[in-house]
Amino acid sequence: VCDNCTLTYAIYGVFGWCPDCGIHNSVQILTKNLELARKELALAESAEIELADHLIGDALENVVSAFDGFGRVISAERRTELRFQNLISARRNVGDKFGFDFADGVTPIDWDLICRTFQKRHLLSHKMGVIDEDYVQKANDPSATVGRKVRVTREEVTASIGIVETLGRRLFAGILPHTP
Repeated sequence: VCDNCTLTYAIYGVFGWCPDCGIHNSVQILTKNLELARKELALAESAEIELADHLIGDALENVVSAFDGFGRVISAERRTELRFQNLISARRNVGDKFGFDFADGVTPIDWDLICRTFQKRHLLSHKMGVIDEDYVQKANDPSATVGRKVRVTREEVTASIGIVETLGRRLFAGILPHTP
């Protein structure tokens, strides 16, 4: 169902243009994926510590994956292949290819937080959550100690979801017009 005009239509895949109003449904898909991450965080509140930590980390991984998939799809609509797991590179590449800064709607504090949480997700996915020198150099995390497990809090994932929503809407507005 199109969030813009409420038309019910079929998509043979995940992403598509509404045949009535012409809007792309990628923001709708991103929002729904972020809502699932919020639900994981809600489940973590009542779970025992080990399960809660897993749910929080999984929610973060899902936030990063949702944003990466979203960014790839909308940049592909303009015949450009960009990746969005490394936000600093993505910001530079979007500026070079499309001529705008998709992070211009977030504060420097929020930008620092989202870059750090994306780096934490990298550790969770590829390093079993163990802090390495690369993380220390890139994440601007004063509590980081090489060899220790990274700590991911429910509060920072919740904040990251809001920041990703802002970044996603700005990215969409800058790359895709509202008609096919």
